[in-house]
Amino acid sequence: MIPSQNIEKNRGAFALSANQEMLWSLYRFNPQSAAYNAPFAFRLRATADQELLEQALQQVGARHAILRVNFVEQEGTVRQYLNANHSIG
Repeated sequence: MIPSQNIEKNRGAFALSANQEMLWSLYRFNPQSAAYNAPFAFRLRATADQELLEQALQQVGARHAILRVNFVEQEGTVRQYLNANHSIG
């Protein structure tokens, strides 16, 4: 895994780590599989301030570069790119 501070400084394309490569290979064999997903849902029983919730999600994304990384496959090679303007929400 590439340290977050290196991604932030360089903002270029990076090779995948060995673990990311393995997961990508498994995905290529069975793209419909949800084996490595951890979906969850929760219910708010109170009124939520949508604007504050969106701001909180944006702050989480600003702090954690991995949430702003896109994986792109070109000519059989996968690279990860930091999307500095990606919004969450």
